[in-house]
Amino acid sequence: MNNISKQVFTLKDENGKELRYTVSGSGQLIPLIETVKEKEEPWKAINSIAETCKILQLSRNTLMRLIYAGELKAIKAGVKRWLVPAWAIEEFIKLPR
Repeated sequence: MNNISKQVFTLKDENGKELRYTVSGSGQLIPLIETVKEKEEPWKAINSIAETCKILQLSRNTLMRLIYAGELKAIKAGVKRWLVPAWAIEEFIKLPR
């Protein structure tokens, strides 16, 4: 794998649109082609209730109802704190509704 970083130049065209260029091996300015990274999951390995609410776009009350009903797996960490693993979010999303 090549770890050489390319120098990137940002220029504007006549319409004000920013275009990104780099220098080729022969010294010519060429358009920069960026590789698209595979879409990353929007959640971490372990998520708090607030983070899980944002991910699933649910209210806290609805989320807690799902946890108590057993539809969404969560781990109770202490007296008030709940943690939701990423695999539990994935399972919940895949459930047929």
